[in-house]
Amino acid sequence: MSRFSPRDQILVLVGLAIALGVASSIAALITLGDVSRRGREAVRHEFELNQALGQVAASHLEQIAAFEWALFATRPGEGRRAAQDRFEKRAAESAVSLQQAIETARGESGRMRGSPDLQGELERLDLAHARYVGRAREVFNAIRRGDEPTASRKAIETGASSQGFQLALSAVLAEATASADLHLEQLQAEQRRAMWIVAALGAAALLAGIAIIRRSLQLLAQLRSLSGLLPICSTCKSIRDDQGYWKELEIFVEDHSDAQFTHGLCETCLKRLKAEAGL
Repeated sequence: MSRFSPRDQILVLVGLAIALGVASSIAALITLGDVSRRGREAVRHEFELNQALGQVAASHLEQIAAFEWALFATRPGEGRRAAQDRFEKRAAESAVSLQQAIETARGESGRMRGSPDLQGELERLDLAHARYVGRAREVFNAIRRGDEPTASRKAIETGASSQGFQLALSAVLAEATASADLHLEQLQAEQRRAMWIVAALGAAALLAGIAIIRRSLQLLAQLRSLSGLLPICSTCKSIRDDQGYWKELEIFVEDHSDAQFTHGLCETCLKRLKAEAGL
């Protein structure tokens, strides 16, 4: 920076300090903002998944009630048909809720390492639901045919399928909890890394600021030393410094600035010297 004047150097250093402070602030905002945004997305996805699974569980309980109502309906005609219609309605609702849960887990696959396992558990839950609905329909078909032995046997299989569905649902809930905990740990780790980055940027900005202040003070001291009244010898042009010593003009200026002298002869002195030498 010796090509610039001391004032220009101070202005450049101050500009660098401002730029570094702005850059560190922007980096902190971007880093922490990204972690915060991903945290909000994780909470929203977890809420949507739990909501869908809650709807699945509620629909399955209503399916069981509708199935038992159809088996023990006092009016084999309209009452049983109404129970079957109610069962099919709840089965359709469960299917929709399951698909929502599966899509939610699939959407998380790019953000959570636990999502593939969760998605697999949800797909197994979907198969368990389809198996339960299929067994129940076989019972209804046997009842319509008047085949009571087959209906009784299929009803036992339907109960086992319902238990299998409930076990699969429990596995999904356990995996969802584990995935949420894992995702939370990932976000916390990223937040800690972000805080370290912000701290490092802050420390760099502080050190740079200290260096800039020191350099500015040095330049200001140089400006002050070369301003005001300077005692100069009217004969040899030496300058008296603050300690009372007389120094040649070149040495004094070089000690108190970044300037350096090169020597030559002006035209007037050159003519005078030639005249004195008889040239």
